[in-house]
Amino acid sequence: MRGRLARRSARQRSDHSTLPPWVSPAFAQKVRPEELIAATEPPIREYARKARYDAVFTPLQMRGMVWSERTYAGYGIAFADPWSDRRIASFVLSIPQQVIAYPGGPDKRLAREAMQGIMPEPVRHAARKIIPYPLYRRSLEQDAVGVIESLLSNSVAAERGYVDDRKLREHYDTIRQGGRDHPCFWWALTLEMWLRAYWT
Repeated sequence: MRGRLARRSARQRSDHSTLPPWVSPAFAQKVRPEELIAATEPPIREYARKARYDAVFTPLQMRGMVWSERTYAGYGIAFADPWSDRRIASFVLSIPQQVIAYPGGPDKRLAREAMQGIMPEPVRHAARKIIPYPLYRRSLEQDAVGVIESLLSNSVAAERGYVDDRKLREHYDTIRQGGRDHPCFWWALTLEMWLRAYWT
């Protein structure tokens, strides 16, 4: 069992450092993203605890917190997120995985149990995160095709040597034909939007 988990963890680390096919090889060789990723890896060997650490301290999560604090402060409002409490993060990282969750168990089990007697029971059992992926997918395939096509045409990111625009377009064609979208495709689009807004 331990061997299977170790192999799975190694595969995930490998997948984590694999770049999208449209990243320019010359750019990747110059900035060495695998080394940057390795430098930020936590010193945690256990698979479950490392996954929890990644979930708590993902750069996207951190950027979201900083953005929220700055935006709220601009209106004289203090931003408070109970899930960002250091004590909760330390607690979650210190307890065994089977206490956090178990196969077939409910999502956010500890939070649900902690809310017993505080939240109404129907709400406590029904609360869950809603991920609007179908809306995003429909935008990729239908609603935002014109916008995406304009971003893929005369790409500033390609001109600067960051991406291979042919491979990026091939991936978008795959999406339009019903294929899977790479989780980094959205970041390629936002990079292009950012470059056009601030670097042209």
